[in-house]
Amino acid sequence: MIWEGNTLLSIVSLRFLTGFFLAGIYPVGMKIAADYFERGLGKSLGFLVGALVLGTAFPHLLKDIKGQLPWESVIISTSGLAILGGLFMLFLIPDGPFRNPSQKLQWNAIGTIFKNRAFLSGALGYFGHMWELYAFWAFTPILIQHFAQSNTIDINTSFWSFLVIAIGTLGCIVAGYLAHYFGDKKIARTALFLSCLCCLIAPLILETSSPLLFFAF
Repeated sequence: MIWEGNTLLSIVSLRFLTGFFLAGIYPVGMKIAADYFERGLGKSLGFLVGALVLGTAFPHLLKDIKGQLPWESVIISTSGLAILGGLFMLFLIPDGPFRNPSQKLQWNAIGTIFKNRAFLSGALGYFGHMWELYAFWAFTPILIQHFAQSNTIDINTSFWSFLVIAIGTLGCIVAGYLAHYFGDKKIARTALFLSCLCCLIAPLILETSSPLLFFAF
């Protein structure tokens, strides 16, 4: 991304590959968590996804504290941390006690599993959630800048973007514990409903002039 000879095509292609491999982190991470937790998997996944949320927010904090360093330093730093994290996983995390050996990859299973209505409904909910979530994360700095400009107030966009996204870490952990008591489906359904409600209310919130109301939302 920091190559000066980039074109629109190369940037979009690289961004697609970044998203593709990022999506691959989810199932691998959840599989590793399942290898370690035969029970209480919901709570462990709450911490796992919470860590991912915090990692997503971190570049905004890094941008805020980097001072006079160029923007490329954020890309280099976060990429370096990603490589370091991968090496830690490779060399320091052994297989869990509940690990099931991987089965042979069956390409024809892709069509078969989507015929399962329960899986299909869960998958569609997940795809919609990812579309909504990453769109929100990507546009958080833009929404904050829009609010600041509309109300002619000075706001540290990077710092507040970090806080707005990072608070999701606490939400993931709390949801993991709640799922343990109320069930995964009920918590997931409630979270998706509230998220949909927030999407519908968002245009009204963007019209407010109250920083307290805006950032609390």
